[in-house]
Amino acid sequence: MLAVPLQPRAGSARSASVATYQPNLNDPQTTVTRQSALSQDSYLRRLYEDWYRMVLSEIPLVHGEVLELGSGGGFLRDVFPNVTTSDVMQIPGVDLQVDARRLPFADGSLRAIVGTNVVHRTLYERIAAKRAYFGDFDPFGDFDLLFGAAMLHAKIVDVPIRYRERVYGETNISRFRHGLLLFKMLGIAAAKLKFR
Repeated sequence: MLAVPLQPRAGSARSASVATYQPNLNDPQTTVTRQSALSQDSYLRRLYEDWYRMVLSEIPLVHGEVLELGSGGGFLRDVFPNVTTSDVMQIPGVDLQVDARRLPFADGSLRAIVGTNVVHRTLYERIAAKRAYFGDFDPFGDFDLLFGAAMLHAKIVDVPIRYRERVYGETNISRFRHGLLLFKMLGIAAAKLKFR
């Protein structure tokens, strides 16, 4: 899925970090700002490093380039120096400005294509336009994307994640308060998607 900044809601956990959630997705500076914020957040950086290592462990050991789609504010190259980075916009430090639907590589020349949080921009804009359908109360943004994509009949690829006990940083999630909110969101989505 494309690393797309979601709009913060007043009073939400995200409103505290407005600098990382700029509204203009067509401005490369938005991604540069997010990249700077990511590099300064040691917990988030370690989380991404762990994720990148897990992704890299799944790449076959055969000949060919590894292409990252939607490199944006990420830093996969720090973990895997031989990756070719790409994005739909010209962003400092990204190798290719390319539309993922028209890649400039010969068939069979790539060993792997990887992406983290990549959603096509036009799909994201359609999801954002319909956000009010489910209500504007998702403080995390995950359900906005998942419910919106399901409503638009977009393909959702489920990648299994093995969560482990947190060994650094502090959680911003209240187990009970946010847990109840998540159940509320699931109920609303079930009513609107499954039982409509």
